[in-house]
Amino acid sequence: VRALGSERDLIPETTQYTPAPNPLEERGAGSKVAVAHQRRLILGLMLWATLLTLGLAASMSLHFFYKEAPAPNVPKGSIPTSSAPRPIPNLNNADLMVFKPKWGEEEVELLEWETVYEKFIKGRTQLTVTESGMYFLYLHVTLRAQKPENRTIYVKTKSRNVILKAHISASNLSTGFMGVGIALNGGDTFNVTCSPKATIKNHHTETYLGVIKLSKS
Repeated sequence: VRALGSERDLIPETTQYTPAPNPLEERGAGSKVAVAHQRRLILGLMLWATLLTLGLAASMSLHFFYKEAPAPNVPKGSIPTSSAPRPIPNLNNADLMVFKPKWGEEEVELLEWETVYEKFIKGRTQLTVTESGMYFLYLHVTLRAQKPENRTIYVKTKSRNVILKAHISASNLSTGFMGVGIALNGGDTFNVTCSPKATIKNHHTETYLGVIKLSKS
């Protein structure tokens, strides 16, 4: 007769049970991560849209509430003091005469001039106006290097005496430029003098006299 074994032989041994992974649970965990990522994206988009809306609202507010400054109230008949461009004078009827030097290398006091074509002024030292009207006279004088002494250039008429005056310093190759608008009558005379006398450059680009007739009187 076979002997009965011990109680250990009669009770079967139990093994540790490890459940198999559930694919549904793994899929659920991945879905939670994806949902959280999408939520962050949605929140970022909502924030960006909010900022954009505020910017557009501010821009529209500035557009609607901006008003230009009202134009100044200028009384009727008065001249406005604005920076608007002034009308250019009509110079279609203007005429021009240009005179060039007629002296040598010596020192001169009374300047002599010549012109190619005489129109409304004639003469050489005493320039005579032949037509009455409004004129603009301009003069450019250049001195040669000489003694350190200042010079004064005059444009004189018999009726008005001095009409132009310029002081030129004693530095080398000093230059003076002057101009004036004046009404002259037919028969008026004028001349150009240098006091004290000096050696004046006699090239037409360095010393010249011009008279523009603006209109007839």
